[in-house]
Amino acid sequence: MDSQMKIPRVLFVSPYIPNPKARPEDDTMDFFYYRNTLGQGIFSLRQMQSWYPLHFLAQNLPVNSVVLENPTWKRFTDEVRRGAYDIVALTFTVLSAKKVLEMVTWLRAETPCVQIILGGYGTAIFCEDTHEVHEFAKLADGICRGEGLTFMRNYLEQNWGIATKKGPLRQDFIPTKIGLFRSGIALERQICFLSALGCRNGCAFCATSSQYGHEKITMVSARELYQLIKEKAVRHKNVRSSIIYDEDFLADRERVLEFAGYMSSDSELATRPLLLTVFTSIRSLSRFTTKELIQCGIGLVFIGIESFNRATLDRDTPGKRDGRDPAELVTELHRAGISTLCSIVAGWDGQNRNRLAEELECFTALDPTVCQILPLQAPPGTPLWHRMKEAGRLTTEFPYQDSGVSRPVFRYADISEADLRACIGTAHEKLAQIGGPSLFRFFENYLSGYHTLRFSTDPVLHLRATSCRKLARRVFPLAFISVLFFYGRDFRRRWMRSALGMAAADPLGAYTGAAIGIIIFPVLLVHCAWKDLLHRVSPHGDQPDTIRREYSPFTAGGTDGG
Repeated sequence: MDSQMKIPRVLFVSPYIPNPKARPEDDTMDFFYYRNTLGQGIFSLRQMQSWYPLHFLAQNLPVNSVVLENPTWKRFTDEVRRGAYDIVALTFTVLSAKKVLEMVTWLRAETPCVQIILGGYGTAIFCEDTHEVHEFAKLADGICRGEGLTFMRNYLEQNWGIATKKGPLRQDFIPTKIGLFRSGIALERQICFLSALGCRNGCAFCATSSQYGHEKITMVSARELYQLIKEKAVRHKNVRSSIIYDEDFLADRERVLEFAGYMSSDSELATRPLLLTVFTSIRSLSRFTTKELIQCGIGLVFIGIESFNRATLDRDTPGKRDGRDPAELVTELHRAGISTLCSIVAGWDGQNRNRLAEELECFTALDPTVCQILPLQAPPGTPLWHRMKEAGRLTTEFPYQDSGVSRPVFRYADISEADLRACIGTAHEKLAQIGGPSLFRFFENYLSGYHTLRFSTDPVLHLRATSCRKLARRVFPLAFISVLFFYGRDFRRRWMRSALGMAAADPLGAYTGAAIGIIIFPVLLVHCAWKDLLHRVSPHGDQPDTIRREYSPFTAGGTDGG
């Protein structure tokens, strides 16, 4: 049949599972544990990310489609055979390139008439000039390296004669669960919003900046973003957490202040504790007051510290760290009840073990709520990757299945991998000794925010104080029993001070929370031990859920499939 006379049926699919069973520090599928709360035992947080881009594409194209996340090989092949698809679009990461090559090879052999589209960060491998990569690329009918919605709309119009009518973008993503490591106990659900793609900061190691040519593509206006948040807040009344995907959300001050105006004037959003997580830089953050951040509804700020060496910053993160002193900013945020996720990179050229230890000492002194300490990586296509390739220092080539966030793809110049890992481990241990687990730090920040803002005459700040009090009460049972697992002298002082502060601010919440904590302590301990045992004996360990959703351009949202 002539493709110009037919509306295609599209399958959007992620790489198949199972993923390799890995040690926690090598687990690339769990962003919270292996990156952000490593070494915190049963208090480590776990969150399996959904493949949001697939749903975003399916919701905004004028075709019937199915999104299939994390299928087994059998589930994938069965879906293709029975689905009568005209296009199969696969997203992947560099790590999963080998899996997707297997899927595409099977597709080309089994269903030669199906058009194959490749997209996602994994397409960075196509900058490699090797026979294997060229053969991989030949199997695809289209490769999208960059913004996917425009690519898919253009593809449908050019190859199928289907134009997309302009209108507001739909974003109806499945809330993810955040829970305690290994336990399966969900503490919170989080809603996701897409604000912008790409990044102008141009860090030498950044896959996002490289993927989008050092450009930022704004997907929604300030008003549209507010309307999306409002819509989801009404639908998910019990959700208290959300995340905005935008590599530097605070970069455009005028846009952020417009957004703050919408958010702070909405009495329902200002009253309920729906706190936003945003990504930003020191340079952008320095231009805002805590009041302006609170007006936006921000509850957690992801800050890329990257390094404390000025020469490194000037060479590989130009301008990103300009602005106020990071320690002052972090302290100010915590005082106002805004938590922080600070990130630093280890393994820069010129950074031997002693210098790395000194930089990590500065980093731990920031006392972030959540931390990310990662070995320096050089994703394909980035300036750092090109630099390492020219120097002959790359140690991994296609299909990259042995590389990852915790495993380098190039030789470090001045430190061994073993020493680097040892320094990172020491930093995590010190952070736990100073402030215990991140769950306690969240509680501490909420309590601080309540004490700081409760007497404010500004209605927005006063409402945030009320939200902080509610959130402190919610987290307190786990914060209270954390002292049974963490023994650092500094932490125990902080724990005592915060427990007394909770008792003074909210006596009923403090005594009730302490009682609940004591009751759940043995149950939680046994439950987590049992789940950990099951993980150890399971051949595949923990795996993300398989999700199937059908989408139609004529319905408001997706429907779950079998």
